Amino acid sequence: MDKQSPVKFWVMGENKWRHADDWPLPETQWTKLYLRNWERLSPEPFAPASVDQFTPPDAFVQMPPSQTNVIQKLRYLSEPLPSDVLIVGPSVLNLFAAIDQDDTNWIVVLKDVANARWADVDCAQAVQNMADAGWALGLGTCWVGNFDGAKIGAMLAVPDGWAIFTILPFGYADPRNPPQAKPLKPRREVVHQERFGN
Repeated sequence: MDKQSPVKFWVMGENKWRHADDWPLPETQWTKLYLRNWERLSPEPFAPASVDQFTPPDAFVQMPPSQTNVIQKLRYLSEPLPSDVLIVGPSVLNLFAAIDQDDTNWIVVLKDVANARWADVDCAQAVQNMADAGWALGLGTCWVGNFDGAKIGAMLAVPDGWAIFTILPFGYADPRNPPQAKPLKPRREVVHQERFGN
């Protein structure tokens, strides 16, 4: 009978189990990253007397959930990684923040934004937020999905390795040709509670 490794862990992305003889893994390279202003995730720490000291910290305003479905967030991005990195073992975030309420919830997510599936989700959320903001300013918009991405990328000098997710034009409605309302499906056909069909 083969000896069973004492450590077994699941690797997301690979979608498979890995085995090891010790934990944390002996080959772990402990790496510190710092939350810098302008939503930067950097290996360089804050430097006193630098521009960071005189720049206001990142912040956001969250409307009450009773008034909006949009959840505001901060997203700190590193520079593109030159090669794949496997993150395994203890991860710690030391967060220093100020709030203007009695309490709050802190939810921290660490993920690879280059992953196509989640990148599309992030872009879709950004498009919805921009459309909502435009509507609040009296602007109409339309999510354009049928376009020649390569041709537009060349027109805009988009670097290789980048892709155009969508086109989102904004404008004011022509009073001579007002938008035509599209009949919506009954809510019971698109909203389900607890289980499909309820």
